[in-house]
Amino acid sequence: MVYTATSDVLAMNPAKFGKWTRNNSSVDQTDNFIVGRNRERTIFWLKIKSVNIRDSGLYSFWVNDTVVKQWLLEVKGNSKGSLNIKVGESVSQLTDIC
Repeated sequence: MVYTATSDVLAMNPAKFGKWTRNNSSVDQTDNFIVGRNRERTIFWLKIKSVNIRDSGLYSFWVNDTVVKQWLLEVKGNSKGSLNIKVGESVSQLTDIC
């Protein structure tokens, strides 16, 4: 998931006050999650190394207690043992990516 800050959000200093959440719980960098930003501090990303069913949820990028972008990630197993992954900016925009 990638968020490109707009000029009004840049004024809120997302490099210092930005954070990621999943279902309103903080997402920190771990072995499974990579959190980063570009050198100019205008693009912020959250990468999931190995997607699992438990990673499903509503992901948000916050700046100063304000949600500036959200993504819905839906991961479901199928009868063949593989995962079906959908991601969208809202429930109505879910798109298959696997």
